[in-house]
Amino acid sequence: MGLVPWRGLSAALTSVDDKFCGQVISIDAPLALSAAQLSADLKLPMADSLILAVARLYQAVLWTKDEHFKGMEGVQYIQINK
Repeated sequence: MGLVPWRGLSAALTSVDDKFCGQVISIDAPLALSAAQLSADLKLPMADSLILAVARLYQAVLWTKDEHFKGMEGVQYIQINK
């Protein structure tokens, strides 16, 4: 569903809320250190390491199309057919 200009800001915010309901996670020292360790150990960019650290913290499966994560524990990699 795209944004329709004549519906206004309220409709746009409702649309965003419907699509992105979730939780904001604070990056505290233990999480940052965990991500830094993953970055060093797995040779991942820090942003990817933070994503993986959060998934592991919450014991969640990380679903991704990003090849950086291919073959990693706790990751479900989806290959893109080009």
